[in-house]
Amino acid sequence: MATAMIGGCKKKDDGPSCNPEDKAKFKVNVLVQPQLNINPDENGEALPTVMRFYQLDSDESLATLDFADTWQKGKEVFGDSFLAEDERQIFPGKPETIEIEPDEKTAFILAVALFREPTGINWYRLWEKPKYHGDSVCLAERAHKTWADPCFYIVLDRSVVDGGHTPPPGFDKSKTTLVCPGPPLKVKPPAPETGKKKKKKKKPDLKKAKEASETKPPEGPTAPEAPAAPEAPSAPGAPEAPAAPGKG
Repeated sequence: MATAMIGGCKKKDDGPSCNPEDKAKFKVNVLVQPQLNINPDENGEALPTVMRFYQLDSDESLATLDFADTWQKGKEVFGDSFLAEDERQIFPGKPETIEIEPDEKTAFILAVALFREPTGINWYRLWEKPKYHGDSVCLAERAHKTWADPCFYIVLDRSVVDGGHTPPPGFDKSKTTLVCPGPPLKVKPPAPETGKKKKKKKKPDLKKAKEASETKPPEGPTAPEAPAAPEAPSAPGAPEAPAAPGKG
């Protein structure tokens, strides 16, 4: 009976059950919602648009990014920072969901729309890969919740690309059944407590310390006075000379 009871006891887990490193891998769900007016021609009629999704290990090349070079040369313009590429044709008013499995070295995904008449830098949008996705998953598990794979929201409106980790203006959530998480963590959260309580250091009793400092120490005994030295005896007087005998 005692053996059965011991065998049925569950050992208390003193450490975290979720390791962020084990939850770090994920797929990116790119949700593209094109408006009915995308990529208009000279008559204002909407046209299909080619989109490219570049995986990069840095964003240094964006400082000199040029539309014509990107359109004609593609991945070559990104040099050593290029890792992978996906391409998809987007049609007016037809939402698309594109699943991308990021490379281990991927730091950014660059979405590029090859519009007929691009303006400024509105033809692309940069999305940063979450650095602490595994931590978000573990935090959710400890709260008995789930944390889905991240989403890259994109809206195409005329010749403009907008989007990011949160839905941009014009994005209609009712047009997708996919569940997306909230914005990614910016800093790594502290490690959870292991369950072992640390002993609290006893605070010093300031009141007692103050009282002790105010208590005067007892006075020491006074030293006895030294006895007075005895007076020296006076010297004896000199004897008088005898009187001379009288004359007869």
